[in-house]
Amino acid sequence: MYAFPKIIIPDDKLLEVEIYEKAGGRHQRFYIENSDLVDARVMNELIKE
Repeated sequence: MYAFPKIIIPDDKLLEVEIYEKAGGRHQRFYIENSDLVDARVMNELIKE
């Protein structure tokens, strides 16, 4: 799981996320729309102070 501060992006843009397997040939790529970010919940227990 990865966590980062809640952000928003313009509606006509996508957030591209790529995850690569260490010492392997597999990787994943997916796109997140602004509506998904707006609907995301903040998980306070994951925030370091």
